[in-house]
Amino acid sequence: MNIAIVDDQATERSHIADLLKEYAQLRGIDLVCAEYESGEALLRDYTAYRFTAVLLDIYMDGMTGIETARRIRETDKDVVLFFLTTSESHYSDAFTVFASGYFIKPCARDEIFRTFDHFLRRSDRQERGFSFSYSRSNYLIRFSELVSLETRGNYISLTNKNGDVFHTRMTFTAAREKLDERFLTLMKGVVVNMDYISRFEEHGCCLSNGAVLPVNRKKEKVLQEMWFNYKISKIRNEAGLTGGNGT
Repeated sequence: MNIAIVDDQATERSHIADLLKEYAQLRGIDLVCAEYESGEALLRDYTAYRFTAVLLDIYMDGMTGIETARRIRETDKDVVLFFLTTSESHYSDAFTVFASGYFIKPCARDEIFRTFDHFLRRSDRQERGFSFSYSRSNYLIRFSELVSLETRGNYISLTNKNGDVFHTRMTFTAAREKLDERFLTLMKGVVVNMDYISRFEEHGCCLSNGAVLPVNRKKEKVLQEMWFNYKISKIRNEAGLTGGNGT
């Protein structure tokens, strides 16, 4: 889990980072904290999917936390945002950028722990994802947003739901082992998220984004059956989760 802490006071950044590292150690979570002294510094280093959550001080010299959050939301609709403040007067502004909460400074240990426990319980399945390095930075694409994975020589090419493509140096075997049951291997070097399959055509798998991926011709019928069974299983599970009788 990668978290950015943005505050113009070094002591505040250090205090929050120490609390988060303690939390991660107690919960057995891998955590990397990146500290920034301003919104401008964060934005110079910011790319979608780099951070799981961003903690933003509202009152900073230069760009405020609210302004920084609005800039973040222009390219990243999903990152979790928390505000750091000494005042509760900006609650309405927080709603406009879909912030997940406030921390009143100085941040209390119990409040940090309680908030992140709630956050991780709520987002456990959604936050599971494919972690990788790209352009000297660490990233995570949620499984729910990862459409396909293909080999390109010594690299893996990953496509997300927005059509963004990332490349990372990794073997196909190592990449495949990171994925869960929703991913179907169409042929050696080509994997697709079954939630994004629209149909199978002759020698091709058509996706909801318009792409067509090649399939193993000898296993084409089996692959279609696996996709069909996955859809049925998902319908049954969703019926159970929403109070259906599961029949």
